[in-house]
Amino acid sequence: MILNLLSGNLFSKSFIVSIASGMVKSLPSSFEYQKAYLIFPTPSDTNSTSEEKLLKLQDLHKALLDQRKTLFNGDPVTAVETRLRASVHAAKQALEEERKTAEKIQSDITRGQAQQEQLGKDISALSQQESALKEQLSAWLTGHHQQHGAALTQEELLSLLAFTQDWIEKERAALRAIDDAVMQATSIWEERTKALAAHDGQRPSESTPEALNALRTETQELFRQHTQEAHEIDFKLREDTLNKQRIGTLLQDIEKQTAVFENWAKLNELIGSADGKKFRQIAQEYTLDVLLGYANIHLEVLSKRYVLQRIPGSLGLQVIDQDMGDEVRTVYSLSGDESFLVSQALALGLASLSSSRMKVESLFIDEGFGSLDPATLNIAMDAMERLHNQGRKVGVISHEMVI
Repeated sequence: MILNLLSGNLFSKSFIVSIASGMVKSLPSSFEYQKAYLIFPTPSDTNSTSEEKLLKLQDLHKALLDQRKTLFNGDPVTAVETRLRASVHAAKQALEEERKTAEKIQSDITRGQAQQEQLGKDISALSQQESALKEQLSAWLTGHHQQHGAALTQEELLSLLAFTQDWIEKERAALRAIDDAVMQATSIWEERTKALAAHDGQRPSESTPEALNALRTETQELFRQHTQEAHEIDFKLREDTLNKQRIGTLLQDIEKQTAVFENWAKLNELIGSADGKKFRQIAQEYTLDVLLGYANIHLEVLSKRYVLQRIPGSLGLQVIDQDMGDEVRTVYSLSGDESFLVSQALALGLASLSSSRMKVESLFIDEGFGSLDPATLNIAMDAMERLHNQGRKVGVISHEMVI
């Protein structure tokens, strides 16, 4: 710039010298040795002196340029400033990152201290809990030793706790099976012991061993004889089978006739007799069963307590008392009222039995109405009223004014 000013002769030489002087003053201390070459001109200076000063200034400018090249590698000021601003910006960002990192570290330290304090409390609580559990474990081991009479250490207990739940369940099942087997064996042993004691108490035989040996010898001889007889019988059976095969169809005809004979014999045994008594007995039993069926229908209306039944193998009657657990009673054990109701049911049943072959429209009853209590009398009258409602004429012979 200075060279351009000088070469252009735009300013006076004295002004140029003053500018140069100011530039020199602003130079760093490394350029002190060159200040001596600067000569400030005065109006009285000659041209030759000014040229010398100009040459010195040119030399100084060249030296300054060389010196400038050694600073910042000769880069322009704007590029240096740009790099410095970028470096300052990067340094600020790094500083901010470090500040954030420091804050995070401080927060982690605070959190870690809080966690450490909480862990300390937890450790203290767990230590107390561990002490209590150790005391409980020691008390349990002591109780187990007193209950079962077998000492159990903590190491043995830990080895037992290492087993799985499935293994424990299998062992329990096996132990239960063993207990059941022991209980069953104990029960059998007790039963056999009682049987042995009972057998010893009975003393089935007072014989001596010599007599028992003689009896055994005799028994063996009988067994031998029976075995020989069995062989002989077996031989005879085989011979009989051969004879049957030789007879052939004759035996089959005999078997057929035998079957026919057996059927007639069974029929004769059941109903056969010279006077026909058996057949009449069967017919009467059958008719009586039918009559009792009708009579029980009417008896259920009169009294639900009793059911009439024929005595097996005879024509006699008996009653089943349903209020006494189906107890079988004889008809002679009935009271007067109960006998009246049973007789009325039989009469009504006989009428029902006869109505299957003929129409019975009238029924005359001559019974001891005067011996009935009011409740039984009402039941009997209700039954006759129902017959009357069915279109039948009912005649009652009695001296009771109520009837």
